[in-house]
Amino acid sequence: MHNPSLHHATCRRDARGGRPGRGFSLLEMMMAITVILILASISTPFYRTAVIRGREAVLRGHLFTLRSVIDEFSRDLGRAPLSLDEIVEKGYLKKSRRGNRRLTDASALPLPTDPFTGSNETCAETKEARRFR
Repeated sequence: MHNPSLHHATCRRDARGGRPGRGFSLLEMMMAITVILILASISTPFYRTAVIRGREAVLRGHLFTLRSVIDEFSRDLGRAPLSLDEIVEKGYLKKSRRGNRRLTDASALPLPTDPFTGSNETCAETKEARRFR
């Protein structure tokens, strides 16, 4: 037999007469967004630190390359170079517009670019460098 009161108790409808469980309430959505924003605010400083450490690692590699080239220049000519331009003129480094471009001369390395400024022409002072003065 069909008992209408039992059916009414087990299958409730919302205030508009729709089916229950059709989506999330505004409160649930606000709580989910709040949790996401909290997690994003916690992870942002870690991300920025990781980016700076990555750039510093690239910079250390470039400085090691420059030091090796300067040592090789000094051994070959018996004196230290006067400038980076002299190293490029003598063929120890190749100056290119893009530091990672494939060069025709396999023995010469490209002039490294600064990972913070993206240039091999200038030396720009960053906020981190000013902080240590």
